[in-house]
Amino acid sequence: MKAQTFTTTINRPRDEVYAFINEIENLPKWATSFAQGGVKVVDGHHKVVTPDGEIFIDFESDPKLGVIDMWAGPTFDQKDIFPVRVIARPDGTTVTIMTLFQTPDVSDEVFAQQVESLTKENGNLKRVLEA
Repeated sequence: MKAQTFTTTINRPRDEVYAFINEIENLPKWATSFAQGGVKVVDGHHKVVTPDGEIFIDFESDPKLGVIDMWAGPTFDQKDIFPVRVIARPDGTTVTIMTLFQTPDVSDEVFAQQVESLTKENGNLKRVLEA
């Protein structure tokens, strides 16, 4: 299994960065490739409208630890993890660490496209939060 980790330094306090990322409804503001069609609630569950269709998404979060485990997949019971860590730096900046895993059903070509998209989206996150 391949994995790609993205690290971004954002010139904002950790609590602000954490709160922004941890709000599912904010996904379309920074994850512009992934959440192109927005986020909606269906039968009490969040779904993201992606270029490839709708997928379920939910977050398991621990603000004290700076952990946001995003779980996404085609069904409510078939989701994979996208772990995010939000870390305060002594200089007042915040570092985000996100890891994308290539699941067995994802080709190398699609994984490369996902890596490219997430690279762009980390730049979006930085721009949105530093604006």
